[in-house]
Amino acid sequence: MDKFSVLTTLLLQLFRMLVEVSGQSPCPQYFTYINDPSTNQVIGQIMIPSPPKNVELLLKVGLSIAASLPSKYVGRLELTQSEEESIKIVEQGGPLIYHVHFPLSQPVPVLTSIGLNGQVYCTGHRALGSIITSIVLQHTLYPPQMLSIQNASPNVELKNTETHPGDILGIQTVKPFVPIPTTQLSNSPIESEQKLTTPRPITTTRVDSTESSKFIDISINSHIPKCFFPLCNLFSSNDST
Repeated sequence: MDKFSVLTTLLLQLFRMLVEVSGQSPCPQYFTYINDPSTNQVIGQIMIPSPPKNVELLLKVGLSIAASLPSKYVGRLELTQSEEESIKIVEQGGPLIYHVHFPLSQPVPVLTSIGLNGQVYCTGHRALGSIITSIVLQHTLYPPQMLSIQNASPNVELKNTETHPGDILGIQTVKPFVPIPTTQLSNSPIESEQKLTTPRPITTTRVDSTESSKFIDISINSHIPKCFFPLCNLFSSNDST
């Protein structure tokens, strides 16, 4: 009976892991998996109930995929309604709804986090596998005052509210560790030291003996005086005698 209970527990845990990886949401009240009828692909849907009014709304979503991405496309976030209609819904106290388009249809990405303006709404475990790719996407919705300024002044540009490569906060792929063989270097760097300590050649110029003597005579005559005072008087007196 005990063995049967342990086996049943293990099977339930395995089933729960498989369900989570295949598209089970860690927080169904905020995030659900739905089928996109236009593409017949599984996408995510995020609903933020009663978000703040008259402020910039910055949504950050973390995803984890048990695979490496074949291209630079990492998915995108988009509003289910237009910007104006979404703002009206928020001003009336309604929810803010987004669609999450995944970069891969299989395996289904796992939700790891949802945050709006720094407030955490949901957290979940990352995907299971030998290769894990983590993605963080963001989407910005501006308040009606800024949208009215943009409509009145076409030269004023605001950040695009659809996810593009500039809105991707981070992407990280973790692969299994594979040791790389290395070659041990020699501990006796004699050759390199000899090359570094080799003295530079010294260039010498040969001077002819006659030229050297002339040079010495000239230098002596130019620097040694003929008479040293007070010996000049002594020399002169001896010459006179």
